[in-house]
Amino acid sequence: MTIDTSKIEKIYLVTTGGTIEKTYDESNGLLVNYPSEIQNRLLPKLRLPYSQIEVKKVLAKDSLDMNDEDRKILVGSLRELAKEGRPILVLHGTDTMDLSVTHCQEQIPQEEIQRPIVFTGAMRPLEFENSDALQNIIEGLMVCRLVTPGLYLSFHGRTFKGPSFIKNFKTMTFDDKN
Repeated sequence: MTIDTSKIEKIYLVTTGGTIEKTYDESNGLLVNYPSEIQNRLLPKLRLPYSQIEVKKVLAKDSLDMNDEDRKILVGSLRELAKEGRPILVLHGTDTMDLSVTHCQEQIPQEEIQRPIVFTGAMRPLEFENSDALQNIIEGLMVCRLVTPGLYLSFHGRTFKGPSFIKNFKTMTFDDKN
């Protein structure tokens, strides 16, 4: 059976670091952000015959270490990628994801967002057995295909528009701000 190539959706997957991409460093016993391994470790495990995923490595930082200069780099990358009219899935640390989405909303003119820009992350690193990373990435890719142009968060089976969400440290997920 042949795949109808006209139905293949090209999606950018932008990596910035965060818990989702942390790796255990045996030399010092710490979880650290090294350059992204999503391309080599995750994508080969997924069966997505109707999706062409292109990974763009922007940052490799814990979101608590991100500053305004890092967010400026992220915005510049997203504005450049948005010109191609593809959906974008952004992997980002959960602690300051709301700040980055708000920054993007303030800095990217709405008319430049022709397709969805969806943020996601994880509470546990991808390499952990009980990680929520794979679930959130797969859900984020699906949300990229289903929602209208704009900024979103996809997390634990829920989708939030723009910066209308807040991290709930008690339940370790996200809730509506209101």
